[in-house]
Amino acid sequence: MRSGLFKIFLFLALPIILSSCETASLSLEKAKQVTTTFEGETFKRPPKTIRDITAILDQQGVEISPKIIQLRRQASIVLPDTKDNFELALFYLRRSRARQDLGILKKATADALLAYKYYLKDPNDNSFSGSHHFQLPRFAALAELRKGNLKRYIEIGKKAADHPKARYSQHRELMTAYLASGDFENAKKAREASVYHAKKTINAKRAPDTARAYARVSLARLDVEMLESEGRWKDAEPIRKELIVEAKEMLRLAEDGNSQSSFPPIMGPSAKRDRNKNNLIEASEIKGGPLHANFKTIDCDKSGALDMNEIRGFFTKTGCPRKESSGSYQLGKLSPILVGLFQLRLANNLVRQGRTIEAESIVRETLLSTLKRSGKTSLDTVFAVNFLAGVMSAQGRDEEALQLGKAALKILSDLEAPSDSKTVGLTKFMIARNLSRTGKWKEASDLFNTVSKEMVENRAAYLEVERKSSDLPLTLIKTGDVEGALKLLRPQYEVNKKRMGIKHFNTAKRGALIAAALTLQGKKPEALKLFQSSIPILLSKSRQSNNSETENVASTRQKRILLESYIKLLASIRGTKLEQTAGIDAAAEAFRIADIARSGSVQGALASSGARAAVDNKDLSDLIRREQDARKQIAALFGLQANVLSSPVNQQDPAALLRLRTQIDSLRGARATIAQEIEKRFPLYAELINPKPATVAKVQKSLVADEALIATYVVEDKTYVWTVTKTGKASLHVAPLGSKRVAAVAKELRKALDPQAATLGDIPVFNTRLSYRLYRTLLKSGEKKWKPTKSLLIVPHGALAQLPFGVLVTGKKPLPKDQPPIFSNYKEIPWLIRSHSVTVLPSVTALASLRALPKPKKDRRPFVGFGDPYFSVKQATDAAKPKEVKVAALTSRGLLKTRGIRIKLRSAPKTQGLDSADLSLLPRLPDTFDEVRSIAVAINADLTRDVFTGKRANEDVVKKLNLSGYKVVIFATHGLVPGDLDGLRQPALALSTPKLGGYGGDGLLTMDEILGLKLDADWVVLSACNTASAEGAGAEAFSGLGRAFFYAGTRAMLLSNWPVETTSAQKLTTDLFSRQAKDKKLSRAKALQQAMLALIDGDGYKDGVSGKIVFSYAHPIFWAPFSLVGDGGV
Repeated sequence: MRSGLFKIFLFLALPIILSSCETASLSLEKAKQVTTTFEGETFKRPPKTIRDITAILDQQGVEISPKIIQLRRQASIVLPDTKDNFELALFYLRRSRARQDLGILKKATADALLAYKYYLKDPNDNSFSGSHHFQLPRFAALAELRKGNLKRYIEIGKKAADHPKARYSQHRELMTAYLASGDFENAKKAREASVYHAKKTINAKRAPDTARAYARVSLARLDVEMLESEGRWKDAEPIRKELIVEAKEMLRLAEDGNSQSSFPPIMGPSAKRDRNKNNLIEASEIKGGPLHANFKTIDCDKSGALDMNEIRGFFTKTGCPRKESSGSYQLGKLSPILVGLFQLRLANNLVRQGRTIEAESIVRETLLSTLKRSGKTSLDTVFAVNFLAGVMSAQGRDEEALQLGKAALKILSDLEAPSDSKTVGLTKFMIARNLSRTGKWKEASDLFNTVSKEMVENRAAYLEVERKSSDLPLTLIKTGDVEGALKLLRPQYEVNKKRMGIKHFNTAKRGALIAAALTLQGKKPEALKLFQSSIPILLSKSRQSNNSETENVASTRQKRILLESYIKLLASIRGTKLEQTAGIDAAAEAFRIADIARSGSVQGALASSGARAAVDNKDLSDLIRREQDARKQIAALFGLQANVLSSPVNQQDPAALLRLRTQIDSLRGARATIAQEIEKRFPLYAELINPKPATVAKVQKSLVADEALIATYVVEDKTYVWTVTKTGKASLHVAPLGSKRVAAVAKELRKALDPQAATLGDIPVFNTRLSYRLYRTLLKSGEKKWKPTKSLLIVPHGALAQLPFGVLVTGKKPLPKDQPPIFSNYKEIPWLIRSHSVTVLPSVTALASLRALPKPKKDRRPFVGFGDPYFSVKQATDAAKPKEVKVAALTSRGLLKTRGIRIKLRSAPKTQGLDSADLSLLPRLPDTFDEVRSIAVAINADLTRDVFTGKRANEDVVKKLNLSGYKVVIFATHGLVPGDLDGLRQPALALSTPKLGGYGGDGLLTMDEILGLKLDADWVVLSACNTASAEGAGAEAFSGLGRAFFYAGTRAMLLSNWPVETTSAQKLTTDLFSRQAKDKKLSRAKALQQAMLALIDGDGYKDGVSGKIVFSYAHPIFWAPFSLVGDGGV
């Protein structure tokens, strides 16, 4: 096994990206031959949080494991008083191993080379066992690699493989050495030699069971390492699983005592004497001959039996083999950690495929078994904890990754690990990285600086991680250390430009970081030039070929920060000479860049989900898989090329590099060909995963005369607001309202909209003054441009997406004193919805896509609805029980008594504070039964055929039903966001639990599955969503859900922003669809506007018995819960 925590700890580090232009020079059939396909599988969802893990770590006491004590003792042992080459070689090897495991790499490297030096003085000494012949060259080779001596690494591997006693292990290590140099041709030759020796062992009749098991493991490792080096992660996955099975079998054999590993097989003429086949020659098995005559002399350990080493020593006249002293660091001893290590490498494989939830489940299992076996205070536990932190970071859960990193560091502190050790240094670097990703820039900067100072003994390891990190220079920029950032970035940029080319993704990223630093320095011309050359490469889909899926979340976040810096620069040069010299419209360019930055994370999720959703289309699925596989292979090969090129020129093999570049070019050509075929044959899918940038001109072509598009983008200290109408230039207003203030305002206004109220009196007063101030700050300056229109298309960003723009107050009018009926005073407020209909767009790009959809079929049915699903068996049982119906008068005299009347707000999921939650914890929504039926009645739907409630509101029905035959599709159920339930990492709709029996699925209609639906709908209604859920993450999640429905074939969505009040929600939705049913020319946006105004200006809620008005619906909690998302047209 290749050792060291470095590669495992940093398996999430940013990889190196493309270096030359892609060309579609291959035929499609030839392109298919270059790549392979892969498929997904099911798994058990892990808990929502890591609190179960941190609780166990907190509970366990500090008890240094015996292994650590042994390592420390072995690492500090002094040189023995001997000149014996065998003893010196083993002494330095043991001490090197111990120091390496403790992270003391500089001294470990020196010891490994000394061990190899003494080994070379007499490599044919019979005292050296097969394990010694493997380990001494191996650790020397790795030591040379740590020093950057790639050629020497290969030379040692070749010499070890050429040794007469070389077995499959030596040839496998040589293959690994060639792979590290990018020499696939020689790697395959070494693999063939290793396969030959491994099969020879497996087929040997007298080979012990464990010898065969080791050989089988070696065969599997040969395949898996070759496949993963080529980026064929899916192909390698089943072999990774096979390795775990084999490791468990090896462990079982060792524990059962069946391994006979202490006794190598008896070979030669002596084999005939071993009649009981135990690899020992007992005295009773010898009659005559030299073995019998010299038995006592040959039996070196006085055991009464001869093993093969003793026999060989006698015949070769090298004497008795020397044994390792008891209590010394055992070399080659099978450990249970091998199983755990193979499990972690399977998890790494899954992360590389983007299957981070499955990886999390495996790492959790491994960590828990490690804690049980080794306790908290062990390096094995540190290893597993750091690995889990890496998986959390790959999921974008950096706060939890941070907690785990600190837990690992605490264990290392308890172990008294040296601060300059590699393990401590890399753990701290990971913590600093996660601090930066959570916006704790100053803490991150201080810790990065500490790591740099402490890793003096392991400078090469530090420089390697520094070279690959984008978090470090970004942290320096964010903390104002611009000079420090430029000092780090400029040499990296020049090296990347020289080695990889100016159009390489990593070169471009370093260029954009430099531009961001220059922007802060006020060096605008140089910054603009660098941004203009770098940003197109960062945004190019083809240039992201080896942007590893393990870093997608972090990479998207960093790219967004760089795009925001570019927007800032563009906004600052409007109307200047620099804008004229550059020949750009700064406001229009900023508009285009903002839309890319705004939808970056959603776009990434859609691209991944879109690929999974395409499985039903065999032709498309085949092309997608081949394109993805080519991308992963390019990623791996470019990463390999980058590592080779980072070594000194005299250590590189030009011929191997040329072959590697040729292989990369072949794959890139294949990928380009397949990508072109996808775009040609499946344009909708191509637009979903890689939408064309939205320009002002493109938007104006899609707008009609009475529409205005208002796009926002919120950054740390300001909000950008663009206004675009059918004609004229786009205007850009920079509002002095940063992200924290915007979030605070949205939160304050939502207090009256999402109050968790039990009675009318619990509903807070809506802050109309604050609403007007927000309007004045954001929209007032653009009134001249948008006010003459009748319909506003809003592209919100950040916390603004949690607030429907219709509730903005357009005039400075105080809220009148409340009069009966309660809330009627809100009728006098000049809401924005009174003058303009409001439509929300998930992105600017979505406008053109939606307006380009083909006309719907005429023979569609009016409606299909799903509501009141059962999330548990208990809910279904309770629903079957008869209910007592009570009718009571609600009318009370006076405002005071009226405020005590109870209201019915729709229940919302309350799982955010839980460590674990499944479908059964969701509250039932019985009122949606009536809601679905009332809408069906309003538009003349068939209640028996087209309404699915209770158990019938399940996944199977949704997926099997021909949904493309309906105009309106309603899901009156909980909308869930990532983190609401265990293992849920994409938005979803909750349906009836499969535990009720009769249908399959998991009760969740995820974004993947929505993308796979076939719709031709005018409306999709989601009436139980909350855009402020998950601390504001809901808005982004439902934006992704909306775009998934648009791809599936809907033109518009009606989406709830908070838990709605039952009667007003039912009244609004019923009125909306009734209006459209009566007036076929009425647009969706106008129909919703009219329905909202009807609630505001109408009588309000009437008591069912007396017929008197109880309260008005003019408060925005009643009329503003729904947003129209998508195309507001007819």
